[in-house]
Amino acid sequence: MSKFNPRQKRVFLILIAMSIADFILMIKPNAAASLNLAMVRMFEPDEAAQLTPLLNMLAPADGLVQTLKNFLLYQYYFYGFPFFGYSALTILPLKFADALGSIPQVMLILRQEVSVLPMLIALLMLVYLQDGFRTYRSVVLYALLLSVPAVLANHFWWHVDSLVFLMIVLVMVFLVKDDLRFGKHFLIAAALTGCATATKLMGVYFFLTIASLLVLGFVQKKVPFKKLLTSALLFLGIMGLAYLVSNPFLASYWAREEYKLIFSKQMSMLSEGYGVVYEKGLAQAWPTMRQYYGEWFFLLAALAATLWGIFKSPKKLLHVIILTWLLPLSISVIWFTHFKYQYWLPAALPLFSCLCAWLPEKLELREITKHPTRAILPLLAIGLLAVQFSL
Repeated sequence: MSKFNPRQKRVFLILIAMSIADFILMIKPNAAASLNLAMVRMFEPDEAAQLTPLLNMLAPADGLVQTLKNFLLYQYYFYGFPFFGYSALTILPLKFADALGSIPQVMLILRQEVSVLPMLIALLMLVYLQDGFRTYRSVVLYALLLSVPAVLANHFWWHVDSLVFLMIVLVMVFLVKDDLRFGKHFLIAAALTGCATATKLMGVYFFLTIASLLVLGFVQKKVPFKKLLTSALLFLGIMGLAYLVSNPFLASYWAREEYKLIFSKQMSMLSEGYGVVYEKGLAQAWPTMRQYYGEWFFLLAALAATLWGIFKSPKKLLHVIILTWLLPLSISVIWFTHFKYQYWLPAALPLFSCLCAWLPEKLELREITKHPTRAILPLLAIGLLAVQFSL
């Protein structure tokens, strides 16, 4: 923040105030429906399924070795260790206070610190990528992203998606910072991609992005071809190493075998459905997509803004990264798995952030009255955002 100018500091403080308000507003609903494990299981089975393994990670043990085994071998490998490890750390103070038996307190902390907090941080980063906290657009964009029904729905449960989304946005941050130099920031992005893959396999969808950046680096002659090839191999190597380090339970033979079985089962359920067979395709996905992400004109406006940004925006690289990330993930969750709102969350929110391109940096009444025709498109864009916000 020390590098921000006075205007950026003011905008940033407004966004922080909005974030604090959002965090506080979530406390009351996130403290509800969790009087005991049976109630959690009734209202949100996914939370209940994850809770017992999590509590076992912090269970009393005889000696340091057994304590580490409990913590690392959590035996619920549908999601990776970054999710369970971070979740365990958030409720660790309750263990010291001998309060892990208080399910309402446990669930409140998990929902707030594992779902709400990472989402707010990720959205702030997206806003910064688009506008740099420089203008009123940052406030408008942040308010719009917070109002997306999928964001609100994801605030209300303890699940892996916010944490994975934060990792995805961090990958984008470092790829933008690298700016086709294929240096240390590119390799940091590789490590974060490995962590995202270890947590929920999301990192693999960056394959098109990385390939596109390598092609752009070659076409624009940013670096020699030999360095491009070396960078590509290093990216894969660091990504693979980060994947292994992020899931330390893989050091155990029995955990690896269990992980393989769960991985196979999870892929089958994602493809065929949980207990029932789901239809696939855009026609089947659209009702859920519309409910959680908005009307068709809003989605088309966001896509158009992304395409416009690739050719006309000063942030061309950012828009290339978002589009090449969006395409493979969207194709997968719409046509190859059954569509759930949280599956598309990491693709939709970066897409919506591109709507910033339709907003003018300055919107002065004097300029509107002096040149009304120039203001038509910005005013239409603001009207569109207002309509979707109200919906």
